[in-house]
Amino acid sequence: MNICFKLLLTLPLIIFFKFSKSIEVDSSKAIVIAPTQFVLELNNKSKNYFDIPIKAIKPLNNSSIKDVILKITIDTLTFPDSKKLILFNDLIAIDSLEFILNDTISKFIRGYVLVDTTFYNNQNKLFKFTVKKHFTNSHSDEIQSTIIVQAISSTESPGTSENVSQTKSTSDQVSLAIGTNLDLADGADKLSFYGRISFFDPIVFDTISSLFKSKTWKPFKKIGIYGAVYQNRFTTLIQTTPEQEYYKVSAIYNNDSLRINRTFGSQKTTKRFDNYGLVMSLPITISVNLNSKPKHNRYFSVTPFDFEVLLRKAITEYSYTNSASDTIYINKTELNTKILALDQTTEDFVDKYWGFITFQYSMSGVNYKVFIKSTPLGMYWHDDKTTKYGFYSFYFQFTENNLGLRVGGEFKGVYAKAKPYFNLFITKSINLSKVGDALISKKD
Repeated sequence: MNICFKLLLTLPLIIFFKFSKSIEVDSSKAIVIAPTQFVLELNNKSKNYFDIPIKAIKPLNNSSIKDVILKITIDTLTFPDSKKLILFNDLIAIDSLEFILNDTISKFIRGYVLVDTTFYNNQNKLFKFTVKKHFTNSHSDEIQSTIIVQAISSTESPGTSENVSQTKSTSDQVSLAIGTNLDLADGADKLSFYGRISFFDPIVFDTISSLFKSKTWKPFKKIGIYGAVYQNRFTTLIQTTPEQEYYKVSAIYNNDSLRINRTFGSQKTTKRFDNYGLVMSLPITISVNLNSKPKHNRYFSVTPFDFEVLLRKAITEYSYTNSASDTIYINKTELNTKILALDQTTEDFVDKYWGFITFQYSMSGVNYKVFIKSTPLGMYWHDDKTTKYGFYSFYFQFTENNLGLRVGGEFKGVYAKAKPYFNLFITKSINLSKVGDALISKKD
């Protein structure tokens, strides 16, 4: 019956531990050994029971074996709430008579972790048990071992709109995307590089608060952080003018006389925008929907603190279709009245964006991730601090998890202008968070 009870208690837990050596006080006292690490995987039950094994080894001096009382204390470390840690036995007695039949005595630290709708508000749930030898005739206890316990949320977490820590699964925390822009206007033969490194932590301030045990950041526990550095190219803008006369200077004979190539035809203008951007946003969590089965987890936020700086290089190329051409000579003063033919111009800009209202939406499943970031209203500064416009933008990406294939796009527009700028891309996405975890595990 006792064995069945232990199995019943430990059924919802996956336990990994390794034993550390403890300090032998003297030859008449039992040696106490406890695990240094203990990992609990919590399911969606309200109470998740645990049994942490402790062993006492018979002392060398069998003739004067003494009774041992172990005192267990808890330090919450980064665990969000000490009231959710319930310990059944803070004192464990080891009778010297138990060593008559056994060289090793097994005991257990027993208790449970309470899981409710507010439990999943911190990703780093660590707490510590300190095992001490307790002496009734002394005010000091002798530390035997410390046990670091990490509580890991199971994929089947309680269905609630307030579970914030699991929202990290709705988007790669750190991801790298490398691929190409899909410039439909310019044709598939002119592929250009697309790259983006993004970082997303929906509970960064809550993590800081728990890590440093500070209440300073608690009011900001629903504020996260999103950042990205990227390089892309907006879809090429192509414009063709009606046929008319264009002039190009071919030679200068003297200060007043010019030889001009005159062309009658249409002008084709091709304009490209190569962008190098930095994005920083502080999303405020509105709702989280985590199903009991990990099929479609959702996260939604809004923020007035969305900023972007864009280094933009505008390259304009001109080409002409000729229906007729000849050479004429004119005075220099007449050149101001002619439409000159151009080859290429390059301009550099530094544009700034501030999104007053920015929505962020994430949805993830076993095989996919969707991320959307939309700003219906914001302020745009074009290359200086004085020229201001209202702007809007929309960014989306869809990632297939198995192959890491990502497709997405973005458009930015200014309310004072009719046409927005577009970008489409296809990339290979790499979850750098998982790569880092794998390297650390391999190192350990």
